[in-house]
Amino acid sequence: MSDRRIKYTKMVLKESLLKLMADKPINKIQIKEICDLADVNRGTFYAHYNDQFDLLRQVQDEFAAEVKTLQDKRQTKEMDTLEMITGLMSHLAEHRSLCKILFVTSGDYELINKLMNSAYDSFLDGWKQKLRNPSDRQLDMLYVFISNGSAAIIRNWVLNDMKETPQEVAQFILQATNYGSSSFVK
Repeated sequence: MSDRRIKYTKMVLKESLLKLMADKPINKIQIKEICDLADVNRGTFYAHYNDQFDLLRQVQDEFAAEVKTLQDKRQTKEMDTLEMITGLMSHLAEHRSLCKILFVTSGDYELINKLMNSAYDSFLDGWKQKLRNPSDRQLDMLYVFISNGSAAIIRNWVLNDMKETPQEVAQFILQATNYGSSSFVK
């Protein structure tokens, strides 16, 4: 099979999975449904993927790699943290329907965690410069705390149809990260 046909086949399988996920959870989707919608046979599906979960993981991995590439480009431009977070939120907003399916319908934090983990090294480097002699364990705990809180905010934002602008969400995440709840107390 030519490279273009393989790319096309994978694309229609991914699109078919996402269409089906808009209506039901991944564990209720059968390979036959994906194949019927994509107009490919089961053998073709299994030539590329083990099952619907493998297909979903690859969709998530591709989206996470896309975000990682954007983050790497931003880092080389030496953007500040607010610009970086705003860029991520803008990218998520541009892919609103995909995010809604991947973040909400799949019901887990796997993709959000992949996105957060891709920023791990850049955040650690920044904190090492700003914090007073943090231990590696303290940095790790701080990252877990901030990344999980940020992931929950992002998921909530997507669940609520992205009512705030990417800039507003990024500003909130940064403010809560840097100053905690004290920044919101009168």
